[in-house]
Amino acid sequence: MIKIITSLLLATLCTCAQLQHANPSIYNGITKLVYQYDDASVPPEYHRSYSITIESSQIHVVVDSYGDVLKDTVFPFDAKQFKKLAEVYQEAKLHYCEMVRESDGCTGGNGEQIHSYSKESKLFSASVYHCGGIDYGNLCGNYESIKVKVHELVPNLKDLLE
Repeated sequence: MIKIITSLLLATLCTCAQLQHANPSIYNGITKLVYQYDDASVPPEYHRSYSITIESSQIHVVVDSYGDVLKDTVFPFDAKQFKKLAEVYQEAKLHYCEMVRESDGCTGGNGEQIHSYSKESKLFSASVYHCGGIDYGNLCGNYESIKVKVHELVPNLKDLLE
């Protein structure tokens, strides 16, 4: 009986280890994180979409209004802060979720996208569209925590968005 239980435990552990190696975590080896905000449909003077690209040595912020670049700024960054960001990213447990439905004609909402890379290889890329109090898209997990951390890391983000 003990041999059977031991064999089952070993088989389970081996299977879990094999699954872990066959499907590596998207958080391993992250070298770049991109957070993108797509603003709602408002007049150009109020529209502010932006992309924040963070690597271990810099933060690159591009703010636009319907494609017209208003700000394009680079800030220095360091590896220690990037490691903390990667930890927040891991804790957010981002994953793809099945889009439950299309946006049902809802217009005027805003969207968020998160992309992560290891060197030039894309590890993860998903988006969510918020409209009429409902979220549409394939981005699931605690993406709000990533947005908060990314915003904290950008010096004077509020001023850049004016």
